[in-house]
This record gives sequence, C-alpha cells and structure tokens, in this order.
Amino acid sequence: MHVAVVSADPTTRLEAARAFDDAPPEWSVTLHTTAPPDADVVVLGPDAEGDGIPFDPEDPTRVIEEIRARAAGARGAVLVVASASGGVGATSLALHLAAAVAPVCAVGYLDLSNGAGARLGLTPGEHLSWADLDEGDDSIARCALPVEAGFRALIAPERHDEGEDVVLKRARAAFDLLVVDAPHPACNLALPEADVAVLVLTPSVPQAARASALLECWPTLDWAVVANRIGPGGETTSAQLADLVGRRVALELPCSSGLRDAEDDGRLLSLRWTRYGRAVGRLAGALVIT
Repeated sequence: MHVAVVSADPTTRLEAARAFDDAPPEWSVTLHTTAPPDADVVVLGPDAEGDGIPFDPEDPTRVIEEIRARAAGARGAVLVVASASGGVGATSLALHLAAAVAPVCAVGYLDLSNGAGARLGLTPGEHLSWADLDEGDDSIARCALPVEAGFRALIAPERHDEGEDVVLKRARAAFDLLVVDAPHPACNLALPEADVAVLVLTPSVPQAARASALLECWPTLDWAVVANRIGPGGETTSAQLADLVGRRVALELPCSSGLRDAEDDGRLLSLRWTRYGRAVGRLAGALVIT
C-alpha cells in the first residue's frame, strides 16, 4: 500500500517520518508537497489541503490507526474451504463454490496445494501463477486467470517455500470476494484471514475427530460443516457426525462417480447441474459472506 504524506512544513514531515517508523513493512510511505495520483492513501499535514487523512503532529500514532481501519473496511470478503486432512474433496468443493458465486462478484483463487490447477485442466508450468506477481497495481488481475466458469483463478506455482500469506492479503485487496482453496495443512495459513469457513470431511469417525480438533483451534470463526460422501461404504450418519464434531452438519454431498472422472479429464466444472452441483449451489446461497 502506497501512503503519501503531503506537507511542505519541515517539522511536520519529520514528525510524520518518525510516526511511520512503526508502520507495517508492506506499506510504502513517501513524502510530497502535493498529492501524487497513484497513492492508495493520502495523509495531509496541517498546512495541506484536499481529501485525505489529517496528520496531527501532537498525536502522530493516530494516523496509523486510521489507515489500518480504512484498509480493513476496504478489504474483500474471504471464504476459506478447509479440511483437517487431504483427499476429502476440499478443492473440488472450493471450485464449485467459486463457480456458484461467480455471477455476482469477482473471485480470486489461492491454491496452496496446486490441486485446483490440475482440476481446471491447466498444464503445469504453462500458465501464470502467483509466483509471477510483481509490485504493479495490475499484477493480480494479470496473474489471476479467467476460467470458463466465470471466475478468476490465482494458482500456486509448482514449487513454493513461502509468500502465501502475502499473496492472500494482496488478493483480498483486489477482489470483492476471495474463495480460498486451503486443505490441510494450508488452512492454518488462510484461516486468519477468513470471514467465513467451510470445513469438508468424509463421514467417518477418524475424520470427525480431526475435524473437531481443527474447529477447536478456531472457535470464533463462522463455520459450515460439509460431509462429502466421495465413495461407497461407510454408514456414519450426519447426526452421528454432528455429535462427534460438536457442530451441525450443514450439507451432505452425494457420492458422484462422474465427479471423479471429470477431475481426471480436467473438466470438473462441467458437472455444475448434477445432484452434487445443485447441492453446492444451495450451500453457496446459504453462506453469509460480508
């Protein structure tokens, strides 16, 4: 975020420089006599006129609090699709949720496991990823790939050691709604940014125990628990799962062999109008995302 401090008074400029010593490292703070057109936030000294946040040399730290508050209000909403272990269908559900809400908002994707790229039929190494992001204002829009389902997909690179948290913050600032594919263990990086979260589990006692432990780690989040019957077998009911998890099961997704075939063929979202797709549509309509 580019913060421009506007003042011609040397004392004010010095006090502002001292105040922003405690600013977050991702803020770029520059001093000006007139407001630059590319600034995300303009801070006005007592001698400056125009639209911006006033800087009071008598209370210099207040301006940082004001900028934080405005930035928080400008962020897009974040829906995290999480799981307590891999292989339970979190990525497939995240993609279908993105397709279900795409007509009403822009969607960015943060795929920490690189699973979404394969399911969308993208060839590894032949598409842009968040590793291609730079400091430009249009970088997110360039790297978030448009897909046929009507949303944009911000795909993880084939190899990455760090930087996921920064990517998520940048994507949140760029889109009205961010659907985050974050199966275990990536969910622990994404959940701090979540406004609402969907927890996907298969209907089994061990899965319920893992899910319960994850929920206990994030007790203040607004959760929707989804049981995904991705294969035959297993007679654990939704009521039994709810007792084990400690929360009501919001949705039970039906077993769908066609879904597996579509994943293998890179045409996952062609199944939007199946029983599975209709169930995801109901979930998308029920989620409260603000």
